[in-house]
Amino acid sequence: MNKRILLLIGLGLMVAGAVFATGGTESEAAPVMKIRFATILAPGDPMAEAGERFAELVAEKSGGSILVETYPGGSLGGERENLEALRTGSLEVAGVSSLADAIFFAPEYAVFSAAYLVRDRDHLNRSWAGEVGQEINSHVERTLGIKTLTLMDRGPRQLTSNKRVDSVADVQGLKMRVPNNQVYLDIWEALGANPVPVAFPELYGALQTGVVSAQENPLATIYSSKFYEVQDFLALTNHVIEAYKFQCSKKWFDGLTPEQQQIIQSAAVEAAAYGNELVRQSEESLVSELESLGMTIVEPDVESFRQRAMAKVLELGETYFKPGLVEKVLADAE
Repeated sequence: MNKRILLLIGLGLMVAGAVFATGGTESEAAPVMKIRFATILAPGDPMAEAGERFAELVAEKSGGSILVETYPGGSLGGERENLEALRTGSLEVAGVSSLADAIFFAPEYAVFSAAYLVRDRDHLNRSWAGEVGQEINSHVERTLGIKTLTLMDRGPRQLTSNKRVDSVADVQGLKMRVPNNQVYLDIWEALGANPVPVAFPELYGALQTGVVSAQENPLATIYSSKFYEVQDFLALTNHVIEAYKFQCSKKWFDGLTPEQQQIIQSAAVEAAAYGNELVRQSEESLVSELESLGMTIVEPDVESFRQRAMAKVLELGETYFKPGLVEKVLADAE
């Protein structure tokens, strides 16, 4: 038997072994599903890192049959664009602010964006897990086609500026960036500032060029977005206790098999737990790190902010939010 015949026999045995191992012919092998995960947060932010962990977990849990491509830093647009893409099914999964869906598409439910309404993380988690959070998520899924997979901690929002802020008196006339959110606009106007909506991907440039001279975001975002390069002061106002959401296209999710749905759901929950730990660890060191990078850390008179803000929040509870939501969130503090 010549070498050529032996080679052909050997190749045939290898192919047969591969077919036997996979339980069928090559054409019967399940194709790899590729999906995208987007976030406006830059690499290094806990949400961006949680997105990377989500990709790893999906690949592990699916045995490589589902692969996640990650797009951090707003490379697929801002949060509104990401949510619109989830609605149409042109994007599969995104990590967005827990405030964003209500702010853009259901403003009567944007109650968690109200400054000083939520006391701390425990209060926030109780409210999201309870009647208010369930109602918001159900409304968003039913009317927008955006499914919330899980919640992830983001931490309190803090104020950065190019002037020292020791009390609410120091924000009078302060030209500061806020998200395009009527609640933020109304409350910061009530606090005396001059709020200006600026899309997050444009925020660094707006601070750098002096379009605005202040902004507010959680510590991890301030650090990962390098706002310390264009802001001198960090005031620990703790005005909004925020979270992220892992959200997906309901249209896409409903088209998955039950096994695939479980993979996506469990991977999101585990990735969020990973992100929670990153947030916890970072908050222990970020204030010192930002100070070492040149920012002056200020512990302002928070009560001066709280009293003025809450008067406006209670007014919005009667005129803007769905009736009863503010009272229900306040009740969850107990």
